[in-house]
Amino acid sequence: MVVLVFGYRASGERVREALGEGGRPMSDILRQPVIWAAISSAAIGYAS
Repeated sequence: MVVLVFGYRASGERVREALGEGGRPMSDILRQPVIWAAISSAAIGYAS
């Protein structure tokens, strides 16, 4: 706890503000095979 209190220094990073629509369209996301692996993994995990 002492290390966290005295050793922590904020890096001063700023969060980038969303400009315009912000993000990719859902059709672009659903074309990627990795998202289907994640969706099926979550469905199997939720079902069991």
